[in-house]
Amino acid sequence: MTRLWEENKPLIFVMGACILLLVVVRPNLFSLDPPLAGWMGASWSAQHADLQAKRQQFDSELEDFAASRDAERISEIQARVKGSNKRLKQNYDQYVHSLIFVPHRPFVLPKDEEKGEPGHYFRAALTDARIRLLRYCSFRDVTVAEDLGFGEWDKEGEIPKGAVVHDLLRQLAVTETFVKLCADSQVRFTRVVEHKPKVPIQYPGEEKATRPRRWKTKSRKKKSRRFLTEHPMRVKLVAGFPQLMKLLRSLNGLQARVKDAPLNEVRYMVEKVTLDIGSADGVRNNDQFTIFKRTPGKPCAPVYAGRVTVTKVMPTQCIARVDEKSLPSDPFDPDRKESLRIRQGDYATSGFFRVLRVNMKALPGKIEGRDENGIPVKVVPHLLDVAMDLSTVSFDPKTEYITAKNVSKVTGLKLESTRGKKQASRSSRVHAGPSF
Repeated sequence: MTRLWEENKPLIFVMGACILLLVVVRPNLFSLDPPLAGWMGASWSAQHADLQAKRQQFDSELEDFAASRDAERISEIQARVKGSNKRLKQNYDQYVHSLIFVPHRPFVLPKDEEKGEPGHYFRAALTDARIRLLRYCSFRDVTVAEDLGFGEWDKEGEIPKGAVVHDLLRQLAVTETFVKLCADSQVRFTRVVEHKPKVPIQYPGEEKATRPRRWKTKSRKKKSRRFLTEHPMRVKLVAGFPQLMKLLRSLNGLQARVKDAPLNEVRYMVEKVTLDIGSADGVRNNDQFTIFKRTPGKPCAPVYAGRVTVTKVMPTQCIARVDEKSLPSDPFDPDRKESLRIRQGDYATSGFFRVLRVNMKALPGKIEGRDENGIPVKVVPHLLDVAMDLSTVSFDPKTEYITAKNVSKVTGLKLESTRGKKQASRSSRVHAGPSF
């Protein structure tokens, strides 16, 4: 026995060490926990159990997306993604149609004027717009300030350069639309104080510049993409409270689609159109709409097609006359005339205004005359002196989609999910109310 021990002692020591190491380090077959966990502390055991739970969770999630086990699950996910994209496109189309302001002719600079003196074209457009608005307001027994907010560019002022003429013409189109809305609402006095510089609105979270590093002397601004531009202006009004409320409601604008556009075969032009909104939506006779098209691939780059005036109103639709002078096509260019011809499915808008600020001050009424019996015969009613900041928006032509977060930044509204619901009716339009 002693001889056997002496001959095999190294082998016995090695085998004993291996068995001891196997017992100590190898996980328990029942608990799957290493026996050393109790020796090294409870933290290792807790971390081990947490990792095991996460592994089981990841394994179960991977099984849900395994193509070999559940191909129908992948098809369902693809269908949901397709439906979400469809709803996003519908909401996007609705908001672009509701918010956009499209300048109409003669406030669109002709191509032949771009090479000449566009500043003189703006001067002529300003003079014509002033004459039209003074006549329009006089027929409705209201007053408008003659400068229209363009005092610095008037006859005695500087002739604008070509770089700013496009913006000035757009501001003039906005001014004419707003003054007509005030006159139709019986606002007693309207004055456009100033047209402020346009303000690019960036995607949320990209307005601030990134913080420069300590070893850099120049700050680095974060590259951002502007998806629309705001064109603000300041006005002053004198009106009664009912007239002011009527004006604020009309600033929301009306949006429609061209339901029918019959072609006059003799003159080869559209003389009247049918829009898909009527008296139930607030349309009245003599309301004016701008018709525009949307190019595939460039949904935020509207193409101006003409101007129409409502002549007959029905509950759910209306008929409008096409103003021939407002058509953008050249009668001697048949190809362009055909491409810009008003067609069924085109878009129509009366213009959307975003109210930024409203300040009001009361103007008490008074009795200015009485008859022999002391009965008032000339009374000035209570009025409001209103200072208002409002704006219109124009989209970046390169913008391909609009998210709910971007729209809420502009309108202050939240985009509700349309899943499982019918498409929103025409009455559920975007409205940016005044902030009193």
